[in-house]
Amino acid sequence: MMRAAMATESPDDALVARARQGDAGAFEELVRRHADRLHAVVHRPVNDEQEAQEITQETFLRAWRGIGGFKGEAQLFTWLYRIGVNEANRRLETDC
Repeated sequence: MMRAAMATESPDDALVARARQGDAGAFEELVRRHADRLHAVVHRPVNDEQEAQEITQETFLRAWRGIGGFKGEAQLFTWLYRIGVNEANRRLETDC
């Protein structure tokens, strides 16, 4: 049974657990793993490099503040994606 449980673990799980305990280094590693992909996602709707960088940074800031609320029911990137898209949409709404 233990093998089946381990097979479904994400490579991020141990880092997420450490980040939940306040380990900034673990969270920094998560940022390194996901920053480029997240940046690409948020760049699409805003189509501005500087804005995409700011949204990516804000997304990771919100994620760090809320990591304790991440339940692990989805992959970490899915959670980051949702935060990033919401932030991009919020900025697009305020720019209009």
